[in-house]
Amino acid sequence: MESIFLKQGFRKVDSDRWEFANEGFLRGQKHLLKTITWRKSAHAHGHGQQHSNGQNPSVSSCVEVGKFGLEEEVERLKRDKSVLMQELVRLRQQQQSTDNNLQTMVQRLQGMENRQQQLMSFLAKAVQSPHFSISVLTAAKPAKRE
Repeated sequence: MESIFLKQGFRKVDSDRWEFANEGFLRGQKHLLKTITWRKSAHAHGHGQQHSNGQNPSVSSCVEVGKFGLEEEVERLKRDKSVLMQELVRLRQQQQSTDNNLQTMVQRLQGMENRQQQLMSFLAKAVQSPHFSISVLTAAKPAKRE
């Protein structure tokens, strides 16, 4: 356990207690966490070797601890984005269905308004002209006989 803290740049405050300190680990100073780095053992890559980029392996193999939290955050955000995109697709389909239903209802309403207008026009003619009412009734009687 102690070696993990040391690899991250922590130093032991008191040799008798399990208390460590690091300049990048201060209460309320979240931005300093980026300065805490994980140092891999130089023995794992061989002493004094140079990587293709010209850096010493112990320097190039340093990994920021904060990066792990960022990767988890990125993965969580990707999952959230995926869920939100699925919800958006579902809501768009629902909106399209609702729009189609609304258009159907508007057409039905217009048809009913047209029939109502025709009926009102027919009744207005019937009231204004008694001969019109009689001619409609006589025209309807032969149709009933057939």
